[in-house]
Amino acid sequence: MTLDRQRIIDEALALLDAEGLDGVTTRKLAARLGVQSPTLYWHVPNKAALVTELAEAILEQEFADLTPPGPEEPWPDWLGALAGRLRRALLAHPDGARVLSAAQLCRKLAAISELAMSTLVVRGVPLRQARVIVLTVERFTVGHVLEEQAPARTPSR
Repeated sequence: MTLDRQRIIDEALALLDAEGLDGVTTRKLAARLGVQSPTLYWHVPNKAALVTELAEAILEQEFADLTPPGPEEPWPDWLGALAGRLRRALLAHPDGARVLSAAQLCRKLAAISELAMSTLVVRGVPLRQARVIVLTVERFTVGHVLEEQAPARTPSR
């Protein structure tokens, strides 16, 4: 089987699901793919790039299609549903929120943000306010999922 970027990302997602983000190493990934690390580096130069690719893949699973709300749909309802989709995407994989938080520049998240901001602007929200609203919703959602996915803490005495 040939080694390509998609196969690497699929196997990295499987490794993430099996071991969490801390278990995703380039050495383990190369072993799962049956290649040496230098071969893997030809496609993904380092772990930071791999994490960014994982973030893209996680979001793509939930956001393959991005559409603005219908003309009668209130933007707050649409934005709330968008946040729900973001939460589902992150919860679909162990440490999904950590992956997105550690990603360098996630093009899919940028596209989601751009659609949300432009939707609010079209609905009459000033750009500066739209930006604050969208970033607040996104960051709150990611932060909430970080807490949901955090290991259980034992109470201190």
